[in-house]
Amino acid sequence: MDKLGVLILAENAALRAVIKDAVASSDHIEIQECLESAKHLEDATWRLVPDVIIASLDSNPAQIFETIGALGDRCPDIVLCGPADHSDLIIRSVRLGVREYVPLPPDPEELLSVLERL
Repeated sequence: MDKLGVLILAENAALRAVIKDAVASSDHIEIQECLESAKHLEDATWRLVPDVIIASLDSNPAQIFETIGALGDRCPDIVLCGPADHSDLIIRSVRLGVREYVPLPPDPEELLSVLERL
């Protein structure tokens, strides 16, 4: 079975580490790259062709939504991590076609469970 290729985006270093550690604990997932800025997301997506992008809405949600939207039809599955009580972000995520919305801070077991369903 091929490993699930994952691209991680989180501007906050501590949050990026939490996501990376959770994902790295699985033998079925390969972390292709960890990004700290949405401005590199489009280039990394075309270069690496990940199966899934895990992006955190920790600092600039508008830029992340814009960048994901620019990926168009070739966009891989998206898992967003964002505030649990921010209905506007959740609605925007649904409209964008995001596969899963995981509350911040992400629970490692929940994040792995989400990735296993993809």
